Amino acid sequence: MNATDNKSIVPSMTVESMKIDEIIDDVFSNLLPALSSEVYEGLKANIKSDGLRESIIVWKEGERYILVDGHNRLKICKELGYTEIKVTNKNFDSQRDTEIWILLNQMHRRNLNKYQWTYHIGELYQQLKQSQGGDRKSQKSKYDFHTLISDTGKFLADKFKVSISTIKVASEFKNSVDLIESKREGTSLPSKDELLSGDHTMKEIKRMVKDLRPQFGLG
Repeated sequence: MNATDNKSIVPSMTVESMKIDEIIDDVFSNLLPALSSEVYEGLKANIKSDGLRESIIVWKEGERYILVDGHNRLKICKELGYTEIKVTNKNFDSQRDTEIWILLNQMHRRNLNKYQWTYHIGELYQQLKQSQGGDRKSQKSKYDFHTLISDTGKFLADKFKVSISTIKVASEFKNSVDLIESKREGTSLPSKDELLSGDHTMKEIKRMVKDLRPQFGLG
């Protein structure tokens, strides 16, 4: 089985119709940047004209139906007065596995800038490694996910058509942004959103981290 075969890492699923107010939509809503207002309004116009063609995706965790994919479509359907909506229920093992699936399947659908893309690739790399106990193979999950990837960096490099070193640099960049965000209270340091907006170069962000390390005894 090919480690980069997307079909092999898709969890089992069922399709059904359910009431909109039964869906919890705030668990993963901030995992990726929001659509621009122009793209959002275009999507709304399409749904208003043609209806919702594609079901949204939820994860049934216990008795909760948590929205995984389709936050904008769900919001638009609420605005248009929908009371029920067609959903695809995917069976994930954990919140981490759900986040990995979201990043793997939604990043290409968002117009991310270089900084956002780099951060989320780094996030995906770290999530995958943690879910597998490093770069080693782990126990088989319900949908044959963990056993497929013996080399996380190569898997992502192949999927996103970049070098393995690009994946490792992205992981380091994520760590830098997270460190600055964690230490910014009471300082003039930029927020995570500001860092990912492109207002600061990669070199400037590295310099901020270099200056932070001795201040907080980080070596």
